Amino acid sequence: NNSSYKIVSIGHRNPQGLYFDKENNFVLETEHGPQGGDEINLIEKNKNYGWPLYSYGFSYGNKLEFKFPHEGEFIDPVHYFNPSIGISEIKFYKGNEFLFWKNKFLVTSLKNKSIYLLDFDNKANRFKSIERIKIGHRIRDIVALSDGKIILLTDDQKLILLSRSSN
Repeated sequence: NNSSYKIVSIGHRNPQGLYFDKENNFVLETEHGPQGGDEINLIEKNKNYGWPLYSYGFSYGNKLEFKFPHEGEFIDPVHYFNPSIGISEIKFYKGNEFLFWKNKFLVTSLKNKSIYLLDFDNKANRFKSIERIKIGHRIRDIVALSDGKIILLTDDQKLILLSRSSN
């Protein structure tokens, strides 16, 4: 058996999505927080992202149990959603079907039944803007086709094709 593994980072609560940018050599990860505090993390090698000590969410007893912002050796998320959106997948959009979306991140949402369009500033390692686009279904996964159209996979067993209006 030649299997081996290497732990890259720790302190993650409930990872949902992972994006690796080969060109710029960085990784973004999405994860559910407890009652709020869904996170997008810029993963750095051998870093601790704080769970179960740090979170921007609340314990399920509605008491303030977690520390925030992250301090010391613990890495703060690049962005967090409070209240929770039920974050799921993250993708980088390079297509031409939706020109305003080109070179932006798309994040899918279970709870809010939406996709979020995020404009990332590589130099500052932060999101400059976030726009919600309501879909009306809990979205589990997202795929951009070679022609730029987008397919969404929903929890209610639907595939939704997004394309520009012919008008």
